[in-house]
Amino acid sequence: MAAVAAFGLLLACAGLAYQTIATESDRRAHPAPGAMITVNGRSVHLQCAGQGSPTVILETGLGSWSSQWALIQPAVAQSTRVCSYDRAGLGWSDASLAPRDAHRIATELHELLGAASVGGPFVLVGHSNGGLYTRMFAGMYSDEVVGMVLADATPVDLFERLPGPAAAMTSFGQQARTFQMLAPFGIARILIGSALSDLDRFPADARADIAAIYSLPGQWRGAETEVHALPASMAQVKQLGGLAALPLLVLSSTVGPGSPHEVQVKRQMDAELAALSSNSRQVIVEGATHTGLAVNPDHASLTSAAVREVIDAVRSSHLLPK
Repeated sequence: MAAVAAFGLLLACAGLAYQTIATESDRRAHPAPGAMITVNGRSVHLQCAGQGSPTVILETGLGSWSSQWALIQPAVAQSTRVCSYDRAGLGWSDASLAPRDAHRIATELHELLGAASVGGPFVLVGHSNGGLYTRMFAGMYSDEVVGMVLADATPVDLFERLPGPAAAMTSFGQQARTFQMLAPFGIARILIGSALSDLDRFPADARADIAAIYSLPGQWRGAETEVHALPASMAQVKQLGGLAALPLLVLSSTVGPGSPHEVQVKRQMDAELAALSSNSRQVIVEGATHTGLAVNPDHASLTSAAVREVIDAVRSSHLLPK
């Protein structure tokens, strides 16, 4: 028994050493591609590209960060200024002790944009749970928001109407907690490669950044805190009103883990999101998965096109075609 314990301790020490060396190597090889902005004593990563107005703000889904936009941000930057960023505890941004609910996230984004002198008007793009955060931002700072794109966005009543996603979020929270414990010993670093199969056509440098950051325990801690705050985020956004005549495009994927009935229910919920504005349209992206709307080149190009369509509608003051 003593020999087994000693061997286990030896493995743990070896893992700690491996993780320490690899993390330092990653730090040099994968620096933040954008600017590090100090906001209320924390360092927050912000990456902007392009020129023009309105300014597009990209908001990732649960536990994701700016690297997810490696396909979409350069495409949108050909038309206007576009910024992505890392929420607290994710990507290259420092963690925060504040709850990671929609109200706090929207507040911190507004503070970041102010500290970085990134002015509006803004077109907000929210993917997955990022849709909750963009809707909260629009509710809190409506005079600064002139358009929105919601890509497979999370509805406020998703868990009530579809039990599958609720179970998936519970599972993801448990996974994040497990990877927090494994990451300091280098195990997450070894396992993460198999989880990046949907990025096989993603830019190589962004894929490498994602692999490096997913190897860190802090990244998984940040993701877990967002999972815990999801019910609060949904409740907060549920209190908001509609979007009046704000130009709004809602993108819906068609390929997912649920049954055909569940996919159909989610599509109906997306139609209800589109009904938040009288100047909106739902776009069904055939063959797209949930993550593929951002990371699959074929479908990310349609997300980019949707953003450009909203930009054009804002600039021309024309209604979106139905």
